[in-house]
Amino acid sequence: MLLKYRSKRPSTVVVLLFFLLHLFQYTLSFSQEFGGNPPRMRWRQINTGTARVIYPTGMDSQAQRVANIVHHIRDHGHGSVGNRHKKIDIVLQNQTVASNGYVGLAPFRSEYYLNPPQSGYLVSSNWLDILTIHEQRHVQQFSNARRGLTNFGYVIGGELGWSFFSSLSIPNWFWEGDAVVFETALSKQGRGRMPSFYNGFKSLYLEDTYYVYNKVRNGSLKDFVPNHYESGYLMVNYGREEFGFDFWKDVLHQSGKYKGLFYPFSRSIYRKTGNPSYDFYIMALRHYNSKWDDVKKKPEQEGLEQLNDVDKGDTYTVYRYPYFDREGSAIVYKSSYKRIGGFYRINQYGMEYLITRQGRVLDSYFSYKNGKLVWAEIGQDERWSWGVNSNIVLYDMSGNEKRKLTSSSKYFSPDLSHDGERIVVFQSTPELKYNLHIISAEDGKLLREIPNASNYYFSYPKWSPDDREIVSIARDNLGRNALVKVDTATGGIEKLTEFTDHQLGIPWQTKDRIYFSATFSGIDNIYALKNGNDTIFQVTDERIGAYNASINPADEKLYYTDFNKLGSDIKRIPVDTLKWKPITIKEPVDMPEYDFVSNSGEGGDITGILDNKEYASTKYSNSAKLINLHSWSLFFIDPNYEWALRSNNILNTLDMSLGIRYNRNDDDLTYFFDAAYAQLYPVLTFSASTGKRAGLRIERNAVGFPTDTVKVEWWEDKLKTGFLLPFDISKGLYTSKLNLFSNYAVTAIRFKNNESVETTNFNLSSVETGASFLNRRKKARQNIFSKNSQYIQLIYNGSIDENKAGQLLIDSEWTFPGFSDNHNIVFQASYQHEDAENDYRFTDNFVYSRGYNRPVYDYLYKIGSNYHLPVVYPDWGFWGMLYFYRIRANAFFDYSRAHLINSETNTKSIQLYNSVGGEIVFDTNIFNLYQMSLGFRYSYLLNEDPRERNLKHSFEVFIPLLRF
Repeated sequence: MLLKYRSKRPSTVVVLLFFLLHLFQYTLSFSQEFGGNPPRMRWRQINTGTARVIYPTGMDSQAQRVANIVHHIRDHGHGSVGNRHKKIDIVLQNQTVASNGYVGLAPFRSEYYLNPPQSGYLVSSNWLDILTIHEQRHVQQFSNARRGLTNFGYVIGGELGWSFFSSLSIPNWFWEGDAVVFETALSKQGRGRMPSFYNGFKSLYLEDTYYVYNKVRNGSLKDFVPNHYESGYLMVNYGREEFGFDFWKDVLHQSGKYKGLFYPFSRSIYRKTGNPSYDFYIMALRHYNSKWDDVKKKPEQEGLEQLNDVDKGDTYTVYRYPYFDREGSAIVYKSSYKRIGGFYRINQYGMEYLITRQGRVLDSYFSYKNGKLVWAEIGQDERWSWGVNSNIVLYDMSGNEKRKLTSSSKYFSPDLSHDGERIVVFQSTPELKYNLHIISAEDGKLLREIPNASNYYFSYPKWSPDDREIVSIARDNLGRNALVKVDTATGGIEKLTEFTDHQLGIPWQTKDRIYFSATFSGIDNIYALKNGNDTIFQVTDERIGAYNASINPADEKLYYTDFNKLGSDIKRIPVDTLKWKPITIKEPVDMPEYDFVSNSGEGGDITGILDNKEYASTKYSNSAKLINLHSWSLFFIDPNYEWALRSNNILNTLDMSLGIRYNRNDDDLTYFFDAAYAQLYPVLTFSASTGKRAGLRIERNAVGFPTDTVKVEWWEDKLKTGFLLPFDISKGLYTSKLNLFSNYAVTAIRFKNNESVETTNFNLSSVETGASFLNRRKKARQNIFSKNSQYIQLIYNGSIDENKAGQLLIDSEWTFPGFSDNHNIVFQASYQHEDAENDYRFTDNFVYSRGYNRPVYDYLYKIGSNYHLPVVYPDWGFWGMLYFYRIRANAFFDYSRAHLINSETNTKSIQLYNSVGGEIVFDTNIFNLYQMSLGFRYSYLLNEDPRERNLKHSFEVFIPLLRF
């Protein structure tokens, strides 16, 4: 028996090289959609020396607002990170229902998703204003970080090099924390004035839990860790408070230059404060913890009880939105790091029963009445990825029946009437016109549209007990919130509270009161209004926060959701009106706890003092600036690795790359040019390539049996054109994508001279056609793979001239649940047919049995079985270079059967390639920058490998690429 270290398929050196080069794929432009808008959309632009705002026709007022904010920031001294300002293209997207935005560096552009979020706890202020201020801060940051070595990265790698070098030296918590500081300083609201924004760190402090800097920097798959927006805000704000308003400008500039080369950001902080980043984080945390000492000493409320009784263990789990059935059992939403979200019934004994799962949603909010649940799920246009909808789904518990009531709608926050016949929903149109619709609970048909002359943005509308009125949160065009009552018969809107910059949460109405959460005290609590009285009373006095108020008719107690480091629980307290406290509202901008150096240093709110200049608007063609070279970068999908010059136009309808590709199965290098144009319904593709290839020709004896193989080399020039039809057929819990494609290719083959083999140059005309289907189920945070998911690919390449050439590949992968929540069974089934004696062999993309070299065959099968499970969650790293989230294991068995046919004698030889083994995979974060996995594999070969006959044990380093 021979024990041999194998450096094959691919070699350890090659894997480690690509492991490092893979980092260069890192870019902040991850949110771009290729060809996401239909060709019928027409675009306009405001083009100045500072920015080009590209927007759909009809969105002129929004584009003008964005342009005015951008120019005000540039012109009025908001240079606390520097005065450089590179011109940027800003694309306003109005077809999606998502609420987001980003600045990407490959290519350098920004996109705003214009639909505001329903929850006031996700945004405070006018959505477009706060989004523009936040994203424009990123433009300032990136522009001023491009110095020294970062600028050198831009020179040698383009915008992706700029992105990589700036992100490698400057932590993500600074980018986002500084932008949140900026949005807070330049508005009356901003997340820095939202109590819920501090909940994460406050909950850790109140429960005496402290995480080291490395864990806060990278996060965790095991524990709840506040995100980099929250940690960044605390540290950036603390830096300004303690070390001066311009503190971060020098840190940013020195880090961009890589002053000190290694750990430039931490070294820059050390030069200015005497403490590196990890100590600076502790200082910032102590600063804020001292502000929460009084809260920590506050006793729990009298009579407080907890509804959910199932032990969470150490798994982060949330319970939200308590409702109650006629028996007094609670109907709640529940999710955890181990299990995806669903609706549960909790009976009077604390036992929990799953009712149904919720599909793909923007938020988990739902409504319940009389055995029926209703919520909004994401719907997707089949072709255009920006065409995202929000449809209403109803579930009837009596018959376990789920029905989608609407299609292609943009409906949010549904609430069932008490008689179960109607549903009130909020509608947001692409033109940002807002309405309350009343639809049928039977078929989703529109029954009534309630007039909204003020174009209020309504959140979480709720029926009154008699189903005659609707109570809702209304947000005006300044982003202020108020509770309003809407008469469903007349459409009249009555203000129940005055508009305020505070956040208001989901209302709950009884016969004589309205309960809601709000930020009035600097801590989110439950408040109440008595009908006919404008006095607001504080009902709860939580230490961190209270949300989602409801009253259980069975015991007449108040139920609500709290927040803690293990998620959230459903709490209940008696309704004792004698203990309620009337309040006087002080606006967030006037509250002393939000009075920071940053706010006064930046000059304060700008949203009311803009010049409101009318900028010239012109047509923007769909084909404008099609060629936009921006980066050199690496990309790979096993077994192909490529390095290329890349181009994407601003609307991202033309993708081009020019570079070199390595196929590790064939061990060849190819120079290529690829292009894809996605403005039309089919994606049109074109490629040209040239490269040196090699293959094995079979030598046979007199009776036709194979005796040896001879290496044959040739140069190959190829032109290929075709089309792709991408379809998104996602539904419910599943993201489902179907791709159909076909290509025509002309290939010129020129053989290298070989005395032992007779060869003749020739040209080949061929077609490639195929399909791929991915059906991926939602998965929880800790799940390695999604459960019950499938991937199937079928590709046929064949000659259409006199040459003998053909290849059929069928590849599939199937996932199933294992014996525990985070375990998976994964099956792989593949088939490839390509005659070994063909005149030409197509590129080989087959994934062979683990441990073996590539066999010689006419056709072969492979079945792979895997059992994946987590081993440990270390949450540990060293020197800011490598951080370990999880170590997981996989036990596998590969069965492969290769058939080789002698065409002269019509006899068949069969070779088995079976192996068993195990894999250890490390899920890591490299340089605190890029999350990727690296694996070590041991394979025991159950059969002889004809190309290494003495090999029985194989050790490999590999990079796992997950489809699910």
